[in-house]
Amino acid sequence: MSKSFPSPAQATRHRPKILSPLAALLSLALLSSGCATSAQTHSGFISSYRGLTPIKNAPGLYAEKDAAYDSHRPIRVAPVRWQADGNDPTAFDDQQRAGLCAFAQDEFERALTKLQSPTTPLATIPHPLELRSTITRVEMSNPALNVVTTLAVFMPLNNGGVCLEWKLVDPASEETVAQGVAVQTGKPWQVMASFQTLGHAKDGLTKISTELASYLAGGAERVAKSN
Repeated sequence: MSKSFPSPAQATRHRPKILSPLAALLSLALLSSGCATSAQTHSGFISSYRGLTPIKNAPGLYAEKDAAYDSHRPIRVAPVRWQADGNDPTAFDDQQRAGLCAFAQDEFERALTKLQSPTTPLATIPHPLELRSTITRVEMSNPALNVVTTLAVFMPLNNGGVCLEWKLVDPASEETVAQGVAVQTGKPWQVMASFQTLGHAKDGLTKISTELASYLAGGAERVAKSN
């Protein structure tokens, strides 16, 4: 007796759908991988956003063209503020908020210390400038989805990011002498950060602190040469 075989159409209908959950997770990861945005925030922390221009050789850093101050004056770092809850005050817990603000402040102090003379204590120098900043957006990556995308396409695709607004203030007069916005988004090749919820945000804050410290150390001359 001849053996009958199912038609291609029948075989397709009866094929076990083993890959369906994986495909669904991969689709979700691909859809959410574009969530991290490089758009600037406008929280009201700085006085104006209209005159901000990108700084050469510092991707994601924006500042006013007409900033003018003595770049030889020391800079101290004020406690970093938090304005990143947006419309969902439950998106972050107190530990995450405090942790990111403290991390940003430490990174700013580290970066500025490298560029400022260590021979004279800041406390003995009159009227240092003060760097004030606030974290205005934090986008978390999803480690579980990044495991899926890494298995499927050999790279993590669900990226996080961070946005921070800053201003350099003369405390004696409360005059703002420079201000701007800094944005950083995670990249797939930041592999270790991709498997930590706030990994890309922390990497972004480190990059922002390094580039902003270098920019501020150049004073008005750096601003003029950047455009």
